[in-house]
Amino acid sequence: MASAWRVRPLCKFHWRQFGDDWVVFDEGSGDTHRLDPVSAVALMCLAEAPLSEAELTRQVAVETDLPEGEDLSRAVAAVIERFSGTGLIEPATP
Repeated sequence: MASAWRVRPLCKFHWRQFGDDWVVFDEGSGDTHRLDPVSAVALMCLAEAPLSEAELTRQVAVETDLPEGEDLSRAVAAVIERFSGTGLIEPATP
């Protein structure tokens, strides 16, 4: 896994929140994604700056008031895998 992740430069997001659910439209790809709060916060954090998985987990914990731990670490790892697979994020180059 990469040491740090970032949002792909061609992505341009438009956000909408519906209760606890988020919808983000990526103007660059034309795709729309439905996100839970952890996924939404993670993508917002990565849109601001490249972060390692550990840094992202800490930031998500702070932003969502969820406890850091194995459950959140696994959730963030899954988010990174999903976003990487859909082309929303990529490894950050040093």
